[in-house]
Amino acid sequence: MTNDQHDDDESTIKLPLSEETLDARIVEREQGKVRIHKRVETDQVHEDIELHRDNVVVEQLARDEIVAERREPWREGDALMIPVYEEVVVTEKQLRLREVIRVSRARQSEQVSVEGEVRREVVDVERTDG
Repeated sequence: MTNDQHDDDESTIKLPLSEETLDARIVEREQGKVRIHKRVETDQVHEDIELHRDNVVVEQLARDEIVAERREPWREGDALMIPVYEEVVVTEKQLRLREVIRVSRARQSEQVSVEGEVRREVVDVERTDG
């Protein structure tokens, strides 16, 4: 007996083999709906704020000094000093510093109340089934 004849022998049982596989897929489907509403709300606000204001103080300071030459404006602290000259006739002509104009600031603060409308956007989300 040959091998080929042995395979067809009644003592040999042939069994078919099977295999199962799983095929996973994504399927989109509607789960529900939402409705979105956007609105603007207006609120009245009332707040106290601090305002600053600079007042300019101008002073004329008499000097009446005889000087040799003119000088450009200068600063003394926070003040701007502006010289004012005049020529006078004596036996000879001399330059006299007649006065200095001092320009300075005086800061003032005050509390004031302000009122106005402010707006903000608000979103409401509503679930709707169907």
